[in-house]
Amino acid sequence: MATSVVEKKPAYALESVDKALQLIEVLRDSGPLRLVDAAKELGVSPSSAHRLLSMLVYRGFAVQGDRRAYQAGPSLGEPPLVEIDVPVLKQRSRVHLQALAGRTERPAAMMILSGRNSRVILVSPGSDSGLAYGRQGAVIPAERTCGGRALLAELSEQQLLARYQASDSEAGQRLLPLIDELRRVRRAGFAIDQQQGIYSVGTTVRQQGRAIAAIAASFSAVRSGSAMPREIFDEVFAARAAIERELAAQPIDPPRSH
Repeated sequence: MATSVVEKKPAYALESVDKALQLIEVLRDSGPLRLVDAAKELGVSPSSAHRLLSMLVYRGFAVQGDRRAYQAGPSLGEPPLVEIDVPVLKQRSRVHLQALAGRTERPAAMMILSGRNSRVILVSPGSDSGLAYGRQGAVIPAERTCGGRALLAELSEQQLLARYQASDSEAGQRLLPLIDELRRVRRAGFAIDQQQGIYSVGTTVRQQGRAIAAIAASFSAVRSGSAMPREIFDEVFAARAAIERELAAQPIDPPRSH
């Protein structure tokens, strides 16, 4: 089974283009967005955020609603998420994901399921930022990430088949190895990746008994030995438990319409 995608930033990245693309990803994943929140997310001034949003509106990547909040526009292929309030989920999870990355000294990520894809909504790089578990905002086929497979394992086989056959009428036969893998993930309660000396483990985060996201941590086999150390599992499960305690104390509602 393929592992998570490791992406490197180009050596000659254009900062303004990068900010605009980050903003597109935030609009796609977070739903209605106020100007002040866009500026905070990007780490820029409100005037800079306004210029970026104006260009996205012009090109159809954003639209502005009646209450002046911005939303994903028709030029975006990925639909906005409506089942969970992503900004609130990120806010509640960030400190715990940072703590996980700090304890393992490796990147940690949170993702959600969208169709057949996993969307990486939050990344904490840890001290070894070279081993990035994708980048924040990345959209990766769910079966290619351990967190994505942990979320796919929550689906029944009928739901899984329907999800894949929606865009591939001959998906049934090719899904058999994935279905077997997801059965193992469902029994174990976590998924594992190993490729090119990097291990990853992912597990779901639940609210009121329903999996709403997954978290995953990555680390190097060179420093951890030939097998994944048990304490890595303990750290991932501890981070999951901390996030779930916050969600139990104050559940997250679907995003409100603006």
